[in-house]
Formats: sequence, structure tokens, C-alpha cells
Amino acid sequence: MNQTQIERLLIEYPELPYRIKELTDKLLLTLALKNNTQDTLRAYKYSHEGKSKIIANPVLEAVQKSLDIHEESIKYYQEHIKDYTKRQLAMEKALENLLPVERRIIDLRYWKRYEWEGVGRAVHYNPNYCRELRNGILIKIWQNYDYII
Repeated sequence: MNQTQIERLLIEYPELPYRIKELTDKLLLTLALKNNTQDTLRAYKYSHEGKSKIIANPVLEAVQKSLDIHEESIKYYQEHIKDYTKRQLAMEKALENLLPVERRIIDLRYWKRYEWEGVGRAVHYNPNYCRELRNGILIKIWQNYDYII
């Protein structure tokens, strides 16, 4: 993993809880839609008991296709929620090993998007020294980030 990848992970980190929530909401909606679709399928099977089990009705085929699409979406959402959660936990673990001033530099530079001059003023260091510290901070994060991209 190089410096650019670590910086990308740092920029992405504050967005992860929102992405997880958004995907969870979509997952719940898709599960509800899937249940409604299954109810439609059950109603058809109940009303056609004793008749042929072969699905010949175009509406029924569309319902089955819709059910398949819901299944694919559910799988997609579950995989991404799991991935984002693992990324979030790995970054939290990596950030735990930083000193308070190092954490503050990361916060100001990557999450609040301060220029180096603003970071330096906020932590009472020279901006060039903050840049130098950043390199060591990124190495610390890399050493403690326990997730394969």
C-alpha cells in the first residue's frame, strides 16, 4: 500500500458510516419488496393448486424475474455493508495508535480539508513540520491498518 492509497482511505473514512446507513436502508427496502414479491408468488400458487406446476403465465414469469433481481440486490448490499464495516473497524484500530497531535493533524488535513498552513496554526507547529509528521503518521496507519484492499 502506498501513501496515496492510505490518504484515500483517510479521506473515505468519515463517509463510511453514511454509506453503511444508506446501504442498510436500501437493504431493508429490498427485503420488504422481496417479501411482497414472494407473497404475490404464493398467492398465485395457492389459487392454482391442482393445476399444472409449470409457470406459463407471463405475469408470473415477471414476478419470478423481479424476485431474482431482489436476491441479487440483497447479496450486493450485504457484501458492501460487510466490506465498509471491516474498513471502518480497520481504520479505527489504526487510528488508536496515533498520538493526540497526530490524530489532530489527520483530522484537520484529511477530514476537515485544511491547507497545511491552517493545520500548522491549529496545532502550533510549522506547516512544513506538519508535512513531515504526516509521512510518519501515514506509515503508522499503514502498519496498523489490518484490512486488504
